Amino acid sequence: MNLKKFFMILLCLAVVLPLMVAQPKDIESISIVAEVPVSEKGYSLDPASPYLPPVSGLANNMAANGAVYSVYVPSNLYPWAPGVIIIVPDGETAEGFAMSELGREWMAAADELGFALGFAESGNGTWNVSGDPSMRNDVQAIEDVYTQMRSKSVSLYLPFTMDKSRVTLVGYEEGGEMALAAAAACPAAFCGVVAVNAEDPDEAYIEELGKGFCYPFPADGMRGLEEVGLVANTLQIPVWFIGCKDEAVKDYFRTIDGVDSYAYNDYAIVEYDSDNVVSAVWSSASDAELTPAVIWNEFAGTHTRPLGKAGGHLAFAMNFAERPDGTGYIFTEEEYDGLIRRYMTYVPESYDPSVPAPMVLVLHGYTATMYALAEESRWADIAEREGLIVVFAQGYPNPDANPANIPAPSWMVPALFGDAEGADDVSFLLHVIDETKANYNIDSSRVYGTGHSNGCAMTLALASVAPDVFAAIAPIGYAAEGLTDSIDTIIPLSLYYGQYDSAVNADGVANATAYWTALNGIGTENSVMETSDDGLFTTTTYPGPDGVPLVQFTQVKDSAHSYFPEESWRIWNEFFSHYARVDGKIFYDGAVVE
Repeated sequence: MNLKKFFMILLCLAVVLPLMVAQPKDIESISIVAEVPVSEKGYSLDPASPYLPPVSGLANNMAANGAVYSVYVPSNLYPWAPGVIIIVPDGETAEGFAMSELGREWMAAADELGFALGFAESGNGTWNVSGDPSMRNDVQAIEDVYTQMRSKSVSLYLPFTMDKSRVTLVGYEEGGEMALAAAAACPAAFCGVVAVNAEDPDEAYIEELGKGFCYPFPADGMRGLEEVGLVANTLQIPVWFIGCKDEAVKDYFRTIDGVDSYAYNDYAIVEYDSDNVVSAVWSSASDAELTPAVIWNEFAGTHTRPLGKAGGHLAFAMNFAERPDGTGYIFTEEEYDGLIRRYMTYVPESYDPSVPAPMVLVLHGYTATMYALAEESRWADIAEREGLIVVFAQGYPNPDANPANIPAPSWMVPALFGDAEGADDVSFLLHVIDETKANYNIDSSRVYGTGHSNGCAMTLALASVAPDVFAAIAPIGYAAEGLTDSIDTIIPLSLYYGQYDSAVNADGVANATAYWTALNGIGTENSVMETSDDGLFTTTTYPGPDGVPLVQFTQVKDSAHSYFPEESWRIWNEFFSHYARVDGKIFYDGAVVE
């Protein structure tokens, strides 16, 4: 390296590094949350800032089946935020570590960068890093903390809504050894792991854990362990070793991550799978200058593992940005019906204002966000290939949706929330569609609706009361009826649900089948069942005139309560793209359906 280049690198680092360092949060500025349930101490939703957490600060002495942890929620945290669970060293409490200089650096980074924190402590002062049967099962303890942190229950000291697909483990010293063991045992729960100064990981225990079955759908509950039989070491997971010299444990993760190439960045040697670059093993000699902000910006904040099929689909986190030419993700916030409402429009680079574009409306599930479902479904990829405009609408945090939880984003539909009062979401969503048509050249004959869970129920409800708006609907994850039986038009429906979907049961599917076939004026006696994609999808079709697939129900093998990219593509390619509504009539592949 020549001298000029060397000094240029130093100059760049002098500019960049200060931006990656957050000063420790002042002790006096930390709001300590009272150690009583939210239901007792109360909370409030600010109508001027309804998307901010109703309770924030640091809560200590939380307990998940006996595992003690602390939680820090920034006051500016957006719903469904990503999270970091810090596994503290032996001999330290979660509260003590959180209030240390390093813990307060993590809190400052969380404030600035928008993520939540958990701090988990060992049982009796020592992590069980070897699987000693006489000690607490600490893999299970960490899973319990992960599970409870996702709860919105007002029975907790500090509930919030966490993005269960974007949780990273960060362990220090013995906590780093424990983080590696937990990641080896349950990789489906985490999108990455960072081990800092973990000097003596137990390679034999980690390898043993990797040979066992892991929960395939941890973000949707601890089901399917034996039935699915997902072996832990078949799932890749990004790992960053900082100040760790043990090559044997690195080799374990190199093997499961399939590394075959390497590169260098400003902080680490990066070994990666050239066929799946998100899967990588990072190694740094020391933790010097590797602040919490660096760890988040460079690694922890860059990965996601949405549910989907067993084990989830590991990917890089998306950047929800508008491009200079006005394409990309366009964020809209406005007051509608007295409430602050939001939605996000994805405009592909190929959009030509002179050519009418199809439109897809996408609705997230209860407690989630438009960002979460955009990331999980990857409808933007289809928009780029097919020239679609895709609108991801944001539910309002309705306090009356579920009194057992803090206010969380929801769509107010009777199928889920009965007669609870809340936002007029039917009116809002029709307004969003109208605004999109006003702002872009939308082909009104090709407007489609989809959504997940609560968003599935909302899609069904919306289409049943405004059928002329949609050419077809294809929601996922909740089998429900519509809001009316008295319509005189066809509504093509394709509904998906997972084999292990916690929100769908046989009775719900039967009732929904009866409702939607009757609404479309077709019987159930001529149904056709077929499988595709090597048995992944099993679809029952209830055909209309000329065999048109007017109503379909598809069960997805080894899938839970989720929405994943293969479903999005199938919905478009196999269903939406065939339908149009012209002058109130449905057309399938250009022919009218009478």
